[in-house]
Amino acid sequence: MYHLSKSILFLLAFIDHANARDYKASTIGTKVRKGNGGENKADYTVTYLTNGDGNCDGCSLCSGSSNMHLFDEKEANDFCVQCDRNDNGGCNKVRIDTSFEKAWIMRFFTLTSSNGPTGDDPQRVQMYGSWNNGVNFHNLLDTTAHFDTSDRKKAFQQIFSGKAYHTAYNFMRIFIFKKNGTKKIQLGGYDIRQDYLSHYLQDLNQDLLGVATFQISKITPARSTRIGMINDPKSQFIISFNIYLRAALRGHDGVLRFTQNYNSCCNYGDRNPAFITNGDGSMHNVCGSNRDGNQHMNSNGFNVNQMNTVRMEAIGSYVKIYVNNALKGTLNQHYSYRPMYRALSVWATDTFNGPATYVTLSKIVYRAID
Repeated sequence: MYHLSKSILFLLAFIDHANARDYKASTIGTKVRKGNGGENKADYTVTYLTNGDGNCDGCSLCSGSSNMHLFDEKEANDFCVQCDRNDNGGCNKVRIDTSFEKAWIMRFFTLTSSNGPTGDDPQRVQMYGSWNNGVNFHNLLDTTAHFDTSDRKKAFQQIFSGKAYHTAYNFMRIFIFKKNGTKKIQLGGYDIRQDYLSHYLQDLNQDLLGVATFQISKITPARSTRIGMINDPKSQFIISFNIYLRAALRGHDGVLRFTQNYNSCCNYGDRNPAFITNGDGSMHNVCGSNRDGNQHMNSNGFNVNQMNTVRMEAIGSYVKIYVNNALKGTLNQHYSYRPMYRALSVWATDTFNGPATYVTLSKIVYRAID
């Protein structure tokens, strides 16, 4: 059994626009304790299986390895399983079941490559989530592209899409498959706890500061990829993010969407706001209002094969968009035209446009302005 440790990292990172908020120690302490300090107790089991999912006795932990090495990516020793056969007719996979005291809507988990040879990396990884303690499961991930094999002891985030966006899970099952022709599977670490802690910190940041940060470090847009919630959105806000372009913006591809409704277009609440590509290399920036649900402006100035910054400021009577710190467009739109009826869900990206898979997003921040 292990615990998620208490943490209030980054709580005062965006205090400049939140002067009206209460920062007394008693207030902070109350809000931290409301989530029990980010604690979530968990149990785990590790099982060795055959190709037909039968229990197998042909595998065991390598000398010097332990199951706890799975959950500590900083540990010098790897999680290592030695099998007595190198073909997949015998024992070929490891199943790790982790049950949590508290359920949450999971967005990602992290696998860390081992110190060992790349030939001992897993061949395939499957992830399943259960909302009822392992009785029923959603298939969340099935991938063979989980490591950049040239990097050792490096963490790789695996982002859930599809069914993971609306269900809170309390039981996770991961299968790690051995490669053909080898007797070992080695892994530097497996971390699902980081996602729970990032949820806790995101909610605490919003509660204290009105700021939402999204802890997935790098995001390639994909269909039905929900990356978080804005619990208490405001009619005035600042949204910023970095975007790396591997090709010029094209088509009409989804990048990032904040929505009260999760409809495509063009009622108020569908795009609050949304960022979509244009075929001419520009970005289509929509900030809907109750006067015009699809009010928008286009912005250019993006550089290919470079990191670019985007910032939307919706304050007072105007919405302004900046690209690489240069003002690229302004909408006349008073903040009273943007009432917030419910929480915003945040997507990178939705099911309404093809995803802009040729870009990478990072450092996404939503800042509510009181």
